[in-house]
Amino acid sequence: MIENDIVKYSQSGKIMIAGDLNARTACEIDHIQKDSDKHIPLFDNYKCDSSLIQRKSKDSSINTRGRQLLSLCISSSLRILNGRLMGDLMGAHTCFQPLGSSVVDYFLASEELLENSEWQDQDIINLKQNLYRKYKLMQNHNTDPYVRGSFFKCLESYRKQRRAKIRKFKRDIMNKLDNLYDQNPKAYWQLLDKIKNISNNSQNKSENTIDPSEWQEYFQKLNKNEQYSDDLIKKKLESFHNENVFNELDYLITPEEIEKAIKSLKNSKSIVLNLFNLNNVHLNVRIFIGELNIKLCYAAFSP
Repeated sequence: MIENDIVKYSQSGKIMIAGDLNARTACEIDHIQKDSDKHIPLFDNYKCDSSLIQRKSKDSSINTRGRQLLSLCISSSLRILNGRLMGDLMGAHTCFQPLGSSVVDYFLASEELLENSEWQDQDIINLKQNLYRKYKLMQNHNTDPYVRGSFFKCLESYRKQRRAKIRKFKRDIMNKLDNLYDQNPKAYWQLLDKIKNISNNSQNKSENTIDPSEWQEYFQKLNKNEQYSDDLIKKKLESFHNENVFNELDYLITPEEIEKAIKSLKNSKSIVLNLFNLNNVHLNVRIFIGELNIKLCYAAFSP
């Protein structure tokens, strides 16, 4: 079961799932909205769901497997990336059939992998979607100055608002830390641990980066075998060329082999035994074998 694999591998790190899940989820929510631990006593290690941007999908239908997938996402803190990130902001169809199109192929990821995008709001998402539409339009009309100008103007506006949102997000975190220090120490330390984990993850990514020289050295040695020289390989190939691989073709065909083959034919498929008696078959087979062997020998020794 996929649930068991999620529990198993979540103990080692973050989860990412991609593939055909045969589920249709429309635009239904895959997390708990306005999740909070302020009013109900919960475990100390309970992590509230983050408030994410509503995803989009061109598939408006939902089936039983889709509801099961949404329930799995909520219980496992997984989030559907279709229709939520750059590259598939509109939730494009993934399956095309004669009776219609649908979204059944998904990319799921742990919510922690999306936390570095908490500064995004609906305004920046709408601007990003508009930028994506203009980009697709420019691909089809890349020589039109009006289309190109509209795209680059939208790109400049997106970058400007993006920088402003990030600055505001960082400023709000600092203000929140100042307010929680005296009012709610528990929430203060939770927020501090969250920031610390994000910082450690970014450091681990940079530390685990493989140096390009190591990649180059690895691929240079990948197909290199120092045990065999070129002369040894040539001698081995020559020996293969001179070796008789199909030794069975060097022997003469015997009448017994022909008789055995005739007798193994299915009923009502062979007319030989019905037209001639067995003695005539033996005689005809021996004459045929003699002529065939002579022709084979002549073909083998002819220049």
